[in-house]
Amino acid sequence: MSTNQPDQAKLDLQYRTLLILWVGFLSMFLIYYFLPAVIPWQQQPENGLLRVIFNIMSPLLVAISFFVKRHFLARSVVAQDVRPVITGFIVAAAFCEAGALLGLLDFLAAHDRYYFILIGFALLGLVLHFPRRIHLEAASYKKIDV
Repeated sequence: MSTNQPDQAKLDLQYRTLLILWVGFLSMFLIYYFLPAVIPWQQQPENGLLRVIFNIMSPLLVAISFFVKRHFLARSVVAQDVRPVITGFIVAAAFCEAGALLGLLDFLAAHDRYYFILIGFALLGLVLHFPRRIHLEAASYKKIDV
């Protein structure tokens, strides 16, 4: 198997891009987690219906993110194209971030003091979506010398 140097440089650049995006998503999670600490909060009764909706939708979005990413990774290997890997990562991270936003809304709209559990669950999903170089390598075209 031969490796082409320009292809490896391009692969390195794409991997670094994914890492930078992952750190960006991670920093947003930290903002969502600590934002309620600076928002003036008054003791109000919890909204039960909203709380149930947020507590169902947030983990559901995180679970869906894994199926979406798996679909894009499989498509990238079949097509031998790295673009679906990047798209799959971004979409999966966005689903996790939507789950975290629902956790923040759980605090703001439903007045649930345990909002951080939803944000923590979404954060766990993002950590499990940490970009791996092997996904890019599996999708990149490889020439085999016979």
